[in-house]
Amino acid sequence: MFKLHVILFIFRQGETKMKFLTFFTVFLYTLIIYSCGKNQPEAVEKSATNTDKQVSLISSSLPQFSNEYLVGIYEKQELIKISEDNPELRKKYCESAYNPESKLLVTMGIGSLKHPVTGNPISRTQAERAAMLDAYRWVGYGETWLNNEYQPAFGKLQTYVKRRGTVVNQSVVGDSLFVFIATEIEVK
Repeated sequence: MFKLHVILFIFRQGETKMKFLTFFTVFLYTLIIYSCGKNQPEAVEKSATNTDKQVSLISSSLPQFSNEYLVGIYEKQELIKISEDNPELRKKYCESAYNPESKLLVTMGIGSLKHPVTGNPISRTQAERAAMLDAYRWVGYGETWLNNEYQPAFGKLQTYVKRRGTVVNQSVVGDSLFVFIATEIEVK
C-alpha cells in the first residue's frame, strides 16, 4: 500500500521520466535485497575466509534487524534522494531509522563493485570503504535532522561525523555492496 501511495505522489508532483526510472530501480533493488536475504542464515560472523557471504549480524550485542526493516531503511533513503526538499520523507526516515530507547540510528551506504564507466572491477575493500562513507553521510543527516526539525534538505549539509557505527548487515546485490550500520547518536 505504501508503494502505491509513493507512486501516486510522484506522478501528482509531475516528476520526469528519469525520476520514475529511479523509483522503479529502487523498487527492483528492494525486491532483489529482500529475496536474497530470505535464503540466508540469520547470523554469519565475518572472517577473513568468509568475505563473500552475506553478513546478517556482526555484533551480537546489538538488536537484530530484520531484512524487512533494512529494506525499509533503503527505500526511505532512496526516496529522500529523489525528493530532496520533502521534509515529510525525512521525518518518516528518522522515525523508522532512529530508536530513542537505544539511541541507535540505522543507516545504509552503497559501494560499487564495478567502475561505472569502464566496467572494471573495484576491490571489495574499496567498495566497503565507499559504502561506509555513504552510510556515515546518512548518520550526519539523520542526527542533524532529528535535532533541527528535519532540516536542511538532502544535499545541503556539511558536517563531520565523530561517531563510530557498527556494521549490522552487509550484502552484495548485482554490482553493488550494501552496508548497514547502527550508530549511537545524541538527540536533544
